[in-house]
This record gives sequence, C-alpha cells and structure tokens, in this order.
Amino acid sequence: KARAVGGGKRKRAGDETPSASAPAASPPPARAFWLLKSEPSDYSIHDLAREGTTAWDGVRSVVARANLRRMRVGDGALFYHSSAGKGTGIVGEATVVREAYPEPEDPAWSRVDVRFARAWARPLLLPELRAVAASEGGQAIRGMALFRQARLSVQPVTEAEWRFLQEWTPAPAEAPPAAAPDTAPATGEAGKARRRKPAAQARAPAM
Repeated sequence: KARAVGGGKRKRAGDETPSASAPAASPPPARAFWLLKSEPSDYSIHDLAREGTTAWDGVRSVVARANLRRMRVGDGALFYHSSAGKGTGIVGEATVVREAYPEPEDPAWSRVDVRFARAWARPLLLPELRAVAASEGGQAIRGMALFRQARLSVQPVTEAEWRFLQEWTPAPAEAPPAAAPDTAPATGEAGKARRRKPAAQARAPAM
C-alpha cells in the first residue's frame, strides 16, 4: 500500500509507542552450480566465447529438463566437451542469465540462456578428473554426478565440488583451448545435438 507524503499526524515527543520488530528479510537464494555437456563439433567453448550468450536447448531427457528448470539467474555452469575422444573434459565456465522457458518449436521442452564466463587455461580431461577424484585429496569431487550419471547432459554440481575445481584450475586463458576432434560417436541423451545459435536466433535441432 502506498504511503502518502505529508499530511500525516505528527507525534509529539514521548508519544512514540513500541512497535514490533520488522521481520528479517529473506536471504537471497543460494547460488547453484551445474555441468553442461556439448559435443565440440556441434557447439564448443569457442562458439560460446565468440557469441557471448546462447540458448541451451536440444535437451531431450526429462531428468536433464528438470535440472534446466531448477536453474536460476546467476548460477554457474561448467562447460564440458563430451564425446571428444582425448579432448573430453571440462574446458570452461558459463553463467545462467535467463531461467527456463519453452522451446518455441516444442514447448514441452525447456531451454535456458547462458553467457560465456571463461575458458580454462588447461582443460581438465576426463581421465585426469577421475584420477584427481580417486586421489587422497580428491574426496570433494569423488561423488560427482559425472561419475554416476555419465550420459546425463545437464547435471547438478555441489558447491564443494565447484570450489574444489575452482582452486584446481589454472588462471583463465586469453583464448579458449583448442577443441579436440570428435573421434568417439556418442549414443544416448548426452550425445544429442545441443543447439548452437546466439540466444536471439536459437533453433531447436531435430530429434
């Protein structure tokens, strides 16, 4: 309700009465973290760096779709090159800038918009990631969904996992790392085409 400016009854000194304390403001929602998979031959960290922002669509898994719909503006995402042979692994980061909305061509499915955050100076390739997780100091990432749900293209990442990987990764590179050729054909949902147009022009790929 709007409060009128002026015209209110003016209290005299001593007329003040105790009032209940205003309820504490709700804390802002905690930032969440994710891992997004894309085959570099379809859409790579290079493409996102060049475009700046893109719509992350083409997801055809109900579990991955549910994860997209849980994303909030400001969430962080690890960019993972999948089905890239020896180049498979985490290569950079993105930030969610628009929450889930329907794909125009098929509203039953959702997409989000993400913005390029940085490319890692050196990718954390899957064999090394597994080795780090198995090492004595790798407890923080040992339970990553990446190891338990290998085919899922949109995965949650815990804050502990995110922080561990932030400490591990070298300083940002001036340019994204070179994408390895796509030598291993993918099957299942994680290998699906992940759309690749700037956000304003994104089109869902054929299933």
